[in-house]
Amino acid sequence: MGKFYLINELVEFHPDEQRLSLYQEENKFIILASPAARCLMLLIEQYPNSVKHDDFYNIVWQDRHGQVPANTLYQNISLIRRGFKTLLGEDQEIIMTIPRYGFKLDSHVSIKTMTYANDIDDTTLSPVVNEEGIQTIKNKKINNNVMLLLSIIIFIISLFFALTNLHGTPAFYQDYSFSKNKKECLIYINPEYPKTLSYDSLQEHSPLSCKSFPYTYISAYNFSSTVSIIRCDRPIESDAKCVSYIYKGADNS
Repeated sequence: MGKFYLINELVEFHPDEQRLSLYQEENKFIILASPAARCLMLLIEQYPNSVKHDDFYNIVWQDRHGQVPANTLYQNISLIRRGFKTLLGEDQEIIMTIPRYGFKLDSHVSIKTMTYANDIDDTTLSPVVNEEGIQTIKNKKINNNVMLLLSIIIFIISLFFALTNLHGTPAFYQDYSFSKNKKECLIYINPEYPKTLSYDSLQEHSPLSCKSFPYTYISAYNFSSTVSIIRCDRPIESDAKCVSYIYKGADNS
């Protein structure tokens, strides 16, 4: 699965899953929006240096940086700060603002790079220390029903962040790309959408007509068989009327 990061010996950041969680407490976590996760990743990569505003826009939003509203960066930094506060229950100076320049991780922040063992099953998690003192993930059975429940919770939290942004700047959906027009449905998918997953089959489970709710936003990930679908009567960044539902048992293989 790659690597993740242990921040201040308290919080794990898993960039592949856009997840912040308490150290060794898998049931206490939040899911960051894609741009917020990439902002945090950039701060970690550049630590202890500062990151300029322009660098955030160029690296996080890349060729779309010229279309991103000026306050979007600050909104995503705020999401990261709120995530740490939610997990830790208190304000900690994790991200410092450099006036008229950018942001940086506080100099007192500690970061450890953690890696997953190559010879384990994805459903086995148990930290151990390797020869370099870096924590590695080792085998520990996790009940399949618990994994399914975690997947559902992840999507519910994702939907919460999405729906709370419907009447403001839709940061959560800025990275969703238009896929195709299917029977009057305008389908948008998240950047992590599995290439092997067919959304034609997902449409069959939709109780809504494309004529009334043509704008379809689908969220799916390789690490989960649960798919989130939001259907709107107009683009989600406008004053849209939307309905969301979750489809379980998607085949990502």
